Amino acid sequence: MSPLLLITIGLTAALLSLIFLQLARPVPEMLIAKRDLAQGEVLEIANFEAAAIDLGKAQDSYIPFEEFPQGSSLAKSISKGEVLARSQITEVAPKGLTVIRFMPELPIPRSLEIGDKVAIWVVRGQQFEDLDPAVQISLGRLMNVEASEGLFADEQPYVEITVPELTLPEVLRSLAADDRVFLIEPAT
Repeated sequence: MSPLLLITIGLTAALLSLIFLQLARPVPEMLIAKRDLAQGEVLEIANFEAAAIDLGKAQDSYIPFEEFPQGSSLAKSISKGEVLARSQITEVAPKGLTVIRFMPELPIPRSLEIGDKVAIWVVRGQQFEDLDPAVQISLGRLMNVEASEGLFADEQPYVEITVPELTLPEVLRSLAADDRVFLIEPAT
């Protein structure tokens, strides 16, 4: 056998073993958002799915499925299908905020997106003659819009928003009193 043939066989075997080792290496499962998530939202495992993704050298910048940061909140909004990065979370949930879910009186403006600030306005009274002028009772951040399905598909969607705990009693009082509650874009 010629030395050139031996070198060629050796290099081919080394190359094939490198390719096999690269393909046989386990790919870590990363956290992928199932829906749009707003800034300040507390992370729940139900909002993510695991997917095997090889991110190469950037792997350490993202959170593997087995290291789910339970109890953390988002430092910035992420979109559906986005991989959760370490830089997108904070270690503590935002203090002084709570999440409420309700169906507003009218459709929310189409220009509003998940994570945008919203103003909560209320009109008190039941009859047209008894209606009080609309007043703003709180400011919040839109976290989720859940459209109705099936038999009730023509109803307004439910919304989830964060509101300051200081204004929460007023918002809940308005919802319990069956007042007309609206979400609008706050004035800039």
